[in-house]
Formats: sequence, C-alpha cells, structure tokens
Amino acid sequence: MSNRLPDFLIVGAMKSGTTTLYEHLDSNPNVFMSTPKEPNYFSIDDIYEKGIHWYASLFASAKPDQVCGEASPSYSRFPRFADTTTRIAQTLPEVKIIYIMRHPVERFYSNYVFDRAYGHSDSIRETLRDRNYVLATSNYMLQIEKYLEHFSREQMLFLLLDDMHNSSRQVMSQVCDFLGVPNAADARENSIQANPRGQNYITRQCNTSLQRFRQLPGMQLVKRLIPGDLRGRIRDRMLNQLPNSRLGKWMSRRHVAQTEPLTADLRTELLDRLAEPTARLEQFLDRDLSAWRV
Repeated sequence: MSNRLPDFLIVGAMKSGTTTLYEHLDSNPNVFMSTPKEPNYFSIDDIYEKGIHWYASLFASAKPDQVCGEASPSYSRFPRFADTTTRIAQTLPEVKIIYIMRHPVERFYSNYVFDRAYGHSDSIRETLRDRNYVLATSNYMLQIEKYLEHFSREQMLFLLLDDMHNSSRQVMSQVCDFLGVPNAADARENSIQANPRGQNYITRQCNTSLQRFRQLPGMQLVKRLIPGDLRGRIRDRMLNQLPNSRLGKWMSRRHVAQTEPLTADLRTELLDRLAEPTARLEQFLDRDLSAWRV
C-alpha cells in the first residue's frame, strides 16, 4: 500500500479556474495530480469514510521525485462542509494550500448556473434563502479564516483569476516556486480562466467524460507514457471543439435560456452583502479590489 499523500491542495474557490490550474500542473512532469481531479476526501462524509488507505491509493503511481496534489473546490465551501479544514489539518499538517478567487458576485452567479445544469431548480432568490452556503463560498475571508485556524499564512498561496487570465506564465512561475518544482508551464501557453457562461455546461460534460476515461483500468500507465504537453494539447482540442461546434453552441444557448438572469438590482444587492468581507480581503491581500465592487 502506498504511503504517498498530497504535498499540496487546490482548495477552490468553486468556479474560479481550478480545473485549468489542475490541467496546467498535470502537464508538468515534476507534478503528479490525482485522478479524479476532485477526490473530495476531506469534505464529503461518505468519501472520508473510505479511509486514508483509499485516499493514498490515488497517489500510488507518483514517481519519488514528483510532488503530489489534488484539486477539490469543495474544500472551501464552509459551512456546507464544516469539518473540512479540521480533517485536513489532522491528516496533512504540513500541506501547502492554493486558493483561487474571482469576482465574488460573478462566482456566485456561475455557481448558480452550474447548479441549474446539474439538477437544482431553485431560483436565485431560493438559492439565497435555502442554500446560503452558495453565497458563503464567495465570502473569501470566511473561507481563508477557517484555514488560518489550522495553518500558517506561509503555507497558503492566494491567487486571483484576473491575474491568472492576464499573466498565465507569471502566475504558473509563482505556483511552481511555491511548490518548489521547476516551471514547465511553457508547454501550455493558453491562459488560465474560468469557463465562459454558457460553455460551463458543455465543458463540464467534456471534463466528466475525461475523468471517467482516466479511471479506466491501465490509464494511469498510459498517462505516464504520454508527455504532459501532449496530454494538454489533446484535452484542449477536445474541450475547444465541442463548445465551438454547431451542436455545442445549440446546447449552450438552450442551457443559458433556462437560467435566470442576474439583474442589475440583484447584482447591487449581492455586492452590498459581500462588501464587508471583500474589504477585509483587500486589506488582507494588500491589493486593490475595487473592480469587485461593481
């Protein structure tokens, strides 16, 4: 039984570019990323009950000189998964933590659209009333403070989606420095970004199919035989072709038509509700977040 456990976790935030960051790191030969991308081991009770040996098995194929990681955005969904940070601290006290954030209202709305695609029929108002954790996921200081109860700030790397979109190579260099591995990001020149509205549904379907394919018997060996940059190009081609095809565009339009729009009044209300934690985050990060107030 493997004794390997992750050296780092990408903990969220949900709908903020974690999948693309996962893929960038997965293409780096110095890094081993788990399959599936989102084990959700520390957050979901039924999965946590599988035990540490099951979790360690996800990293059994890693080479001795690779650092291991996984990406579960559910790890920053307090209070939905209230025990997550305690469980991580008990199991991985020295782990490095990467936390990605985006405009909090846009993240909330993307989360709502995503949920609509996967079975929730709630309106935005019903989501705010009955599933308060969806908005709480955009309260980034709340999520950060849960981690700071157990981990030092030096163990955490905070990233903004805007930076990742505008300066992908620079951000990947920062990530690799944080992880202590050589930067192999030049093989993937596409920027890191959240899926555009309307393509969330299509891209998620593609990602789900890819994750299932990766779990087929023998695929871990195949993964090790195919260079990371080639795996990245294959995935990029698959994810770009379907959303941009006639079928993909029709599916996107149909899905978007079924979602409630984010009105100007509701956007203003959400901005007001998130203003205080955003101001605290601005002070915590010591950077201008004025673009998140509109």
